[in-house]
Amino acid sequence: HDEIVTQEKFLLWLESHQGHTTTITDWLMDDQRLHELLASPVDRISDQYSILAGVTHLSDIEVKDLEKTYYYLCTYSNISRQQQITLETFSNILTPVLPPILIPGFFDAFDENRDGCIDFKEFVCGISAACRGQRLERYK
Repeated sequence: HDEIVTQEKFLLWLESHQGHTTTITDWLMDDQRLHELLASPVDRISDQYSILAGVTHLSDIEVKDLEKTYYYLCTYSNISRQQQITLETFSNILTPVLPPILIPGFFDAFDENRDGCIDFKEFVCGISAACRGQRLERYK
């Protein structure tokens, strides 16, 4: 079935099956349903874009576009850690635009986990906050 189950429908269903605690498990473990669930492809890539779009001010398409830009910028990194942007790389990218004294502060604003590198999630969240965030979010 392609029907979307709303919270209201789910609560009504729970109410009507009160006292039958294994009903959900029985339904999930039905051989045919289990086979369908296991056979259906999982699109983890699209899920990643949707998740990032959901927690930022960006659309799925904008997140995909930022991914291309991010990995392009990663090619300028001179360290063995691949797929991450270092302070040196960040500085090389932003020096024409910002005074060098401001670069470490901007880098720290992006580097949420303070590991010295900006990963893709941090890049997307940082761009979102800087470009589309509320005024307070932009100042962080």
